[in-house]
Amino acid sequence: MSRARSVAALAALVLFGTAMALAQSAPTDAELRAESDALFRRMLVKPNDLDAAFRFSEIETQLGDYEAAIGALERMLFYNPNLPRVKLELGLLYFRLHSYEMARSYFDAAIASPNTPQDVRDQVAKFLAAIDRGVSDNQFSVFAQIGVRHQSNANAGPDSQVVRALGQDAVLSSQFKRTPDWNAFGIVTAHHFYDFDNQRGDGWESDLTSYYAQQFKVHRLDLGLVELATGPRIALGAGTGMSIHPYVLGNYVTLGGRPYLGVLGAGVSTRFQLPWGVTLDPGVEYRARDYRNSKDYVNATQQNGHQIIGSITGSGPLPILAGLSWQSRLSVSKSTASYQPYAYDDYTAEFALPYAFTAPAFAQTERAWTVSPFLGFSFTPYAEPDPIVDPSITRLDRQWRAGATLDMVFFENFGFALQVQYLRTLSTVTYTGHAIANISNNGAQYIAAGTFTNQVNFAQRIGMVQIAGLDTSSYGGVVNFAQGSPNLFSGVLNSGPSNRFLTLSGQFFQGGSTNTTPLFGEMGGNFSITGPNNYLGSGVFAARKP
Repeated sequence: MSRARSVAALAALVLFGTAMALAQSAPTDAELRAESDALFRRMLVKPNDLDAAFRFSEIETQLGDYEAAIGALERMLFYNPNLPRVKLELGLLYFRLHSYEMARSYFDAAIASPNTPQDVRDQVAKFLAAIDRGVSDNQFSVFAQIGVRHQSNANAGPDSQVVRALGQDAVLSSQFKRTPDWNAFGIVTAHHFYDFDNQRGDGWESDLTSYYAQQFKVHRLDLGLVELATGPRIALGAGTGMSIHPYVLGNYVTLGGRPYLGVLGAGVSTRFQLPWGVTLDPGVEYRARDYRNSKDYVNATQQNGHQIIGSITGSGPLPILAGLSWQSRLSVSKSTASYQPYAYDDYTAEFALPYAFTAPAFAQTERAWTVSPFLGFSFTPYAEPDPIVDPSITRLDRQWRAGATLDMVFFENFGFALQVQYLRTLSTVTYTGHAIANISNNGAQYIAAGTFTNQVNFAQRIGMVQIAGLDTSSYGGVVNFAQGSPNLFSGVLNSGPSNRFLTLSGQFFQGGSTNTTPLFGEMGGNFSITGPNNYLGSGVFAARKP
């Protein structure tokens, strides 16, 4: 692990601030400087005011003046030497200045007292290990994991064998329908950093990732991957914790035991170490993707193209509970393809809440266990319809995933991990339009109109219909495709509190004055409404896809 990375990873262990500070809007540098000056004058008058000294140190740390923060904390120890948390923070500040021996002395002092809290001891142990790595020019770390995984839908197949092909309903071969399976997998990652030893934290950083998964039944999904990324990491200012990392990368993927994908690319990322232990890593990456056809994937080369990815990852502690932190990633990508229907954009958001806690007694380890619930969402619109599937429908995927991981350490760096994940992918097309109805409301007759939306999932042959603002009511519900029909649908919607029900029947059609819009390009139909107090209605709707 590099010195810069050590700082970024370990600074998240110490909080400079309180929950109230996070809850308020962040003060400006000018406001912080004014408060710092006032505190400095207070310390001149009353040098043993430890609260003022600690707040002064906190502000100077936020402003990046680590030397001033160190001076304030060391004065606190002069008046009260038995402050292990102050010694811990002094160790961190010297660590960020790459003064490792001074950092080590304060870390050792922080754990010398028998009254030092266990959480401080745990944090110090991680810093001391990082110092041992940081003083070496060649820093090397390896992570390895093996396991078994069960997938309720290993091949991401549809629930029904009725699918779209050439714009019509077709029966999918049974080998491609939803199939559960197990696999055995292995992961090995290696990180190397060569320190240029220029006291700035500059060096050369390389990461190697390898993965292989062997399916028990669906062997066309056996997956192998190896990827290498390498490039310099350059510090941006001494002691700031900021750095820039340009790199080149390449990877090789096998699928079904045969060559599937080769990638060459390059990217650049920047690391920012913010107050309160927050780390942000924005970056951009380019990949040239070269696919290979095989007997299981005869049209893989139609995906050949370029990919540009912009992302930002972040992490930091949450002061509401000791051991709780957050991690997040936002990304936007654009992927081209030689066969245009395979081109797509992707928008992804991921969030996790790792919580480190004391391992149970039976584990017989001083290392913490970690449970990490996570949530993710991806929105993936494709470039244009695929005529092989349906010439009138452009694919749009929405994927939700949620789960939790439990990392259990039993001895040194050896342990077990348990992960449970639920993933749901919806491929839909949204039709928008209007609904208009004749209303009879307890004898009164009038016309009302509202907006109409139908989010259609052709694979599941259902639609999620919303009619909003129709005579002060909004209706929602599911419509189902008619049995044996590719274009008829019907269903019942309800309005919730007003207790009105809307029975709807409709169909897809081309439309237009010369019937020139694509097949399934539009929809229309009729509906009837019933409700309490002699409420009746009947009307029509029409909508089209973008």
